[in-house]
Amino acid sequence: MAQDETKNEVKKVLQDKEKMQTLHQYFSATCFNNCWKFIEKSELSAEDVENMIVLSNASLYHWKQREDCTPQNLSIAYWQLGRVYVLAKELDIAKDYSQKCIDISLKNELSPFYIGYGYEAMARTLAKQKDYDQAKLYLQKGYAELNEVTDKEDKKYLKTDLDNIREMIQ
Repeated sequence: MAQDETKNEVKKVLQDKEKMQTLHQYFSATCFNNCWKFIEKSELSAEDVENMIVLSNASLYHWKQREDCTPQNLSIAYWQLGRVYVLAKELDIAKDYSQKCIDISLKNELSPFYIGYGYEAMARTLAKQKDYDQAKLYLQKGYAELNEVTDKEDKKYLKTDLDNIREMIQ
């Protein structure tokens, strides 16, 4: 009997558009933020990698369900997936998401910060693939966008990540 009541409650929530939007808002942000706990770890277990991938994909899914989802939100989600798949050593998938980040950022004329991070994601992926010539080209594009970033904190973050990649390929 309790199981039937639970099913009915779930059906009610699923049919309530406003409640569903609230759930998508909660899970898009929560999954994204919880994924960072794994990205920032110095060593990842196999279970950590699996959880990191699941969280980042779940975040993207919930962003795509939100009525207020913008190209900027998708750019960030694609960037995170690119980073996650680099850490998971799934470099072809990382490359695909990095390209999606670049494409949506350019198509929607997002700020240089987001375009720069698209190039950062691709440069990182290519560096991990040991395609250093291509990585340098994307790194150069990232630095060109960095020069256009006006927010000091954004500029600091992007510069740190680009510099980290430069160290990887020298």
